[in-house]
Amino acid sequence: MDTIIPLKRCNKCLKEFPATTEYFTAHKRGRYGLNEKCKGCRKASRRKTPLLEPAPYGHKRCSKCKEIKPATSEYFHRNPKGVYGLVSRCKQCVCPPKALIVPEGYKYCHDCQQALPATIDYFYKRTTTAIGLGPYCKPCSLVRGKRSLQRAKECPPTLPDTLTTLVCVACGEEKPIAKFPKRLTYRYGMDTRCRTCTNKAHKIIMDKPEQKAKLAILNHRNYEENKPARKERHQEWKHNNPEWVVADTHKRRALKRSVPGTYTPEQIREKLKLQKYRCYYCQHKLEKEDGKYIYHVDHTIPLTRLDAMPRNDISYVVLACPTCNMKKFTKLPHEWFEGGRLM
Repeated sequence: MDTIIPLKRCNKCLKEFPATTEYFTAHKRGRYGLNEKCKGCRKASRRKTPLLEPAPYGHKRCSKCKEIKPATSEYFHRNPKGVYGLVSRCKQCVCPPKALIVPEGYKYCHDCQQALPATIDYFYKRTTTAIGLGPYCKPCSLVRGKRSLQRAKECPPTLPDTLTTLVCVACGEEKPIAKFPKRLTYRYGMDTRCRTCTNKAHKIIMDKPEQKAKLAILNHRNYEENKPARKERHQEWKHNNPEWVVADTHKRRALKRSVPGTYTPEQIREKLKLQKYRCYYCQHKLEKEDGKYIYHVDHTIPLTRLDAMPRNDISYVVLACPTCNMKKFTKLPHEWFEGGRLM
């Protein structure tokens, strides 16, 4: 029986290759015993450093700044395993300069290089670090997240055909792939936790009072910031879906007056075809504007005439031109003689 060679994704070019030493270099701690980058990317990332002259005896060259300094503990930290019993970098390169020394109670962001208060207001939580905060401030973390998401959208991860199940890292159970939510930035584009564990974790977080208050503030801020854009989208939707707007308006009016019945936009379109695109009262052809017919949805028994037992049903609704509908107003068919519908 032939063995199935799994695919491995390169972390640099995001392409997938067979997990063999033909495409990846060996690495004991890597997945499948291979490096995270393919051979092509590793070769391209190698820098061709010029050959430097050897340091004279009793001196040592710093591996970072390339300066030659005396091989003493005044310039290098001690390391019994290093050359001359010293580390490879000088003290200036190992220790941050005085300008970057962070005062007590502050934390240094590795991206924007700013010293900010070491609180959850400026940094996201991370339990694996010494002080429980991530290496990047919140604005930089959001930018990095958007960048990785954009990269994943341009080159989405592919799911191998041989992979049908995944192991949840939370509950440890092996489940079908359909039980896992999609995550573009994750391996194979799937989350590492199943839907059940994800929902439980989300519920625990959202049940906290401080999280609820924080979410309410965030929602209100997003609502105020996106109010003009949302209004513009709503107006565009109303213009493109007039049948839905009319149906929802009549349904709301009928519920206020406890009038039974409802109808759908599809029934309105069917009614328009049955009337052959003509007004129900004057029988004139309905006018068109921007490729759409202009008409009013009229109740033969107006919703305001509760004594006549009206219904918000498609059998009690007709399509009329705006002129006839405004003339009829709240009259019944037999009360409006001009309409020609005495029944």
